[in-house]
Amino acid sequence: MRELQTALAQVKTLQGWIRICANCKRVLNDAGIWEQFESYVHTHAGVDFSHGICPECAQQWAANAGLMCLPPPAVRQNS
Repeated sequence: MRELQTALAQVKTLQGWIRICANCKRVLNDAGIWEQFESYVHTHAGVDFSHGICPECAQQWAANAGLMCLPPPAVRQNS
């Protein structure tokens, strides 16, 4: 029961409107300070992030850098 109450409190923490910059994706916090999205979510929900780069962005980055980018390896499907 305690775990359910904790989970509900975390969900309520992120309800409502969150103002996010359309350009840099920083979030305006309750103190009126713009902070990184990951930091905001960590503070309000205890969630940590691990960054990667999706295949589309990798291709775009490589093209902008003048590099040839190989297609991503096939994703292994678990049966």
